[in-house]
Amino acid sequence: GASGSIRGLLTLIVGLSTLGVASPLKTYNCPPGSNGWPCVRGADGKPATIRVMFMDKTFVTSNKNASARFAATGRTYVAGSTCDNVETAIPECFVASNWNSGWIGAFMSQVFQDMGVNVIALTKANFSDEALAAQTSSSYTRCAWEVRYGNVDLCVGDFWETPERRNLTSLTTPIDSDTFTLYTYRNPQASKPPFSPSQFMNIFFPFDNSVWLLCAVTIVVCALSYWVIEGPFESPENDAAERVGANEGKWQARLMLFQQVVLPLPTSAAARPLSSES
Repeated sequence: GASGSIRGLLTLIVGLSTLGVASPLKTYNCPPGSNGWPCVRGADGKPATIRVMFMDKTFVTSNKNASARFAATGRTYVAGSTCDNVETAIPECFVASNWNSGWIGAFMSQVFQDMGVNVIALTKANFSDEALAAQTSSSYTRCAWEVRYGNVDLCVGDFWETPERRNLTSLTTPIDSDTFTLYTYRNPQASKPPFSPSQFMNIFFPFDNSVWLLCAVTIVVCALSYWVIEGPFESPENDAAERVGANEGKWQARLMLFQQVVLPLPTSAAARPLSSES
């Protein structure tokens, strides 16, 4: 979420059918050394297999083995591009244990080991046609769509929690936050602008003149309506005060007078004033 200039960073996105779409998964107590994470296995009792899409980003979720392999061929590995492009991706990009670098990658690699699951590593090169058709320019949002479509069980990366992503799937609690501070240089040569009475009009600049005109008309109409209802008018034809109480009778009398004088209505049974004979 956002509060002032602080916004949470999401470590991963978990699907609505967390850790499995086709078949239900069961948890059991892991052996000692699992750091308290529940182990997960499928309906057949074997360790569960989950599909994880890694969002390649330097210092966050990195694949050093793929980078080294790419460099060995004399080419430069580009984070967020090489493993995410079907034309340049290499087999090392799709080995889950290789995604163990970066502050999120290292953490999630240990989590997967502790949970005893088999991980099918995916990258943005595996985006489905459905996700590519989503109306968004963000690959992170496309990954959320993949979870929604059931093509991916888990997205791993530093996700911003946005309303669109929140509506698509479940997200973890933020574990880190960014604080933004804006600075500007003060120009010592700049002189203070001279005071002018016209500066008092600056308060009207945020809105267009038509907006202020509508505000003024609204105030006048509301004031006039309140004055008519609360004003010192009496209707000799109305005896509602005697039948329903003084206060309610005065309100009804003034309201009917307002309808007759300010808002003339067609003469009908519904429009005529109440009388003792009605």
